[in-house]
Amino acid sequence: MPEKEKIILYDATPRDGDQGGGIKLGKKGKIAIARLSDDFGIDIVEAGYPAANADDVEVFEELAEDPLRNAKVAAFGMTIRKDMTAEKDGFMQGVIRVPTDIATIVGKSSRFQVEEIVKAKPDENLRMIGDTFRYLKQDISVDDLIFDAEHFFDGYKQDSDYSLSALQAAYEEGIKSITLCDTNGGAMPWEVEEATEEVRRRFADLLIGIHVHNCGDLGTANTLYAVRAGARLVQGTWNGYGERTGNADLCQIIANLRKMDKFDLPATEELTEASKKAASIAKQSRNPRQPHVGKHAYWHKGGMHASGMNRHSEAYESSPPEWWGNERRIVGSIQSGRSNLVSIVKRLPVLNKEVRDRILHDSELQDRLVRSLKKREAEGYAYEEADASMTLLILKELEMFEPVINELDNPKILDEVGGPTIAFVKVSINGDDTPLHEVGEGGGPLGCLNSALRKALKDSHPELKDLKLVLYRAGVPEDILNGTSSIIQVIMEVTDGTNTWTTTGADEDSTKAGWDAFKDAIEYKILMDKTNQSSESDDEE
Repeated sequence: MPEKEKIILYDATPRDGDQGGGIKLGKKGKIAIARLSDDFGIDIVEAGYPAANADDVEVFEELAEDPLRNAKVAAFGMTIRKDMTAEKDGFMQGVIRVPTDIATIVGKSSRFQVEEIVKAKPDENLRMIGDTFRYLKQDISVDDLIFDAEHFFDGYKQDSDYSLSALQAAYEEGIKSITLCDTNGGAMPWEVEEATEEVRRRFADLLIGIHVHNCGDLGTANTLYAVRAGARLVQGTWNGYGERTGNADLCQIIANLRKMDKFDLPATEELTEASKKAASIAKQSRNPRQPHVGKHAYWHKGGMHASGMNRHSEAYESSPPEWWGNERRIVGSIQSGRSNLVSIVKRLPVLNKEVRDRILHDSELQDRLVRSLKKREAEGYAYEEADASMTLLILKELEMFEPVINELDNPKILDEVGGPTIAFVKVSINGDDTPLHEVGEGGGPLGCLNSALRKALKDSHPELKDLKLVLYRAGVPEDILNGTSSIIQVIMEVTDGTNTWTTTGADEDSTKAGWDAFKDAIEYKILMDKTNQSSESDDEE
């Protein structure tokens, strides 16, 4: 088997990703991303633009004091400005003054950009590129200089000779690496491939890189076509964060390069976790449909799809979820059939062997459970995301569920405008006839109900004190209307610090929908603990 070629992975998230709308990493965030990339196995991290702001200078200083283990740190800069020398250009001096392994310098490679935006003459721009690298190589090895040829692919279409002459200006100063940039994100894959092939032909001894924006939703495709044409340095950002619609997504680049099975890459089993961590650092919601690493990337809902997946894992998947540290799920929904139900029952952790066997060997029972599931989803419940509520629904249908919480009266909410919100609950616990009257205050209607119910449970179930809300989402499900009122669907994700589970509720009253989802979360936690204790007892015997 031929030896795999090395692809140099370059993370531009701390600088380019930080330019995305709604993203502000700050010093701590940029350092956290750099360490995330280092841990994953990224080769180069563009830690910032030191000439542009003081925070980025501090990023480089801190990374020098506590260095990354493997990744090299790159400082971003720009070629000298027109009518200025390198010695007097503050942006140029900013790159030299910070401790960095690599300097990545952006310069124009499009005649249009030079003449219409920079308002410089084409030859002057070539001088600026040459003077920049001639100056930098006095302090930085040419092996550690990268020329980012901005607007290269647009410029190549308009005047290929000029764009290539911009590369030549850097090359003549001994630069060993040039990155071709689709700055506006409008290039087509075949255009990227053709231009990259020509650059590779003319500059055979250069390390060619690719930097693509995703404005045409072709970031990954354009990157792969450049690699096919000879690029071996690949720039991207975690989750595709970046200017406008973002940059090429490192998650997709890495995943697709692995599927090509030609290149030496870091282990990809932590790719999903890296995506999650990057989203957390950037304070961004994750895209559940993000290929390879998204929550829904390996969810199968249609009955025919579920049936096929039960027969063979390649029936409806282009790659195994385990490659990326993701997981496969057959989910229940209004489209569910027996195949979905069978797969769901097999994976629900709280169902014991007796319950599983009873369902798996009784087709009439399976049909009944599917009908119940579809009926409840038609009422607004979202079982495809709520395994905990689905488990409770199955046990209720089997008459095997004894609720811990028994409501003796509907909860009452006192919510005055400008005043405190107070909830009153009347419940009994664990079948005890003694009514418990509890009051909760603050945190809105649902927060008050949460507080009151926990008070009622604190003596009998102290383990519930560790419960924390991870996610709460409320909305109107499509095509579900009740007269002139809308059904509110609630999805709630809860954790006890070790396990995480999801419940659902639905009602015209959003508080009631949330209350039902919260009660399910409590009931599931208690049921899960009982199941775990029972399993431990069986193991001891």
